[in-house]
Amino acid sequence: MTSRRALDRTGVPHAVAVRSHDLHDYRSMFALAEADLQAGPILDVGGAAGTFGAQLRSRGGQVVALDPLYGLPGAALLDAVRRTARQEAATALRQPELFRPLIARDPEKFVSTWTDNAHWFVVDYRPGGRNYRLPHDGLDVPAGHFALTLVNHFVHERPDAPEGDELVEFLLRLVHVTHGEVRIFPVVEGPVLTSLVEGLVRRDVVTTLEKSRDRHRRRAVSMLVVTS
Repeated sequence: MTSRRALDRTGVPHAVAVRSHDLHDYRSMFALAEADLQAGPILDVGGAAGTFGAQLRSRGGQVVALDPLYGLPGAALLDAVRRTARQEAATALRQPELFRPLIARDPEKFVSTWTDNAHWFVVDYRPGGRNYRLPHDGLDVPAGHFALTLVNHFVHERPDAPEGDELVEFLLRLVHVTHGEVRIFPVVEGPVLTSLVEGLVRRDVVTTLEKSRDRHRRRAVSMLVVTS
């Protein structure tokens, strides 16, 4: 992974927004149907301190999460979620038009929800365990092992994510271990996305751009769907 980290006291990079999305968020962001959730093992890339995996596993689903943050203790990730939620709430107070009505009306509810989610995550989280892995460890599986891969707020959003050619190679590895789709949310239409798509197409990868939805922000968002 590309390193551009300035660490705070928790060990989490200052520039990294550590989110705590739940199953409902994932359904919206990745346009997930029930059949998607039960199709087989899901790879969750960049899930941070989210509860998607824990919630789906409690319903009998299979999820493995990858994130460069998973070498850190749960307490550090919990503190980072609180910091990120406070930053989002402060933005909602200054610019409520950027957020959906529930958040714009009550930013503190947003902080409370993400904090509660993060506590659930910490209970489930085991650094180095089978469900939470560092990227270089979690892709050591057979080709086509996962039914679906979800890349959450990682591409172009995280300073600890790969870029340029390294990003293309990383996504190709995700395609290799996934027999279904690799869904990337969010992506922003522009030169960076165009360059990424061109790099994938040159490697015989099929890409489509689909509209998706963030349950918190109003911004127009897109999801990139990648298949071999």
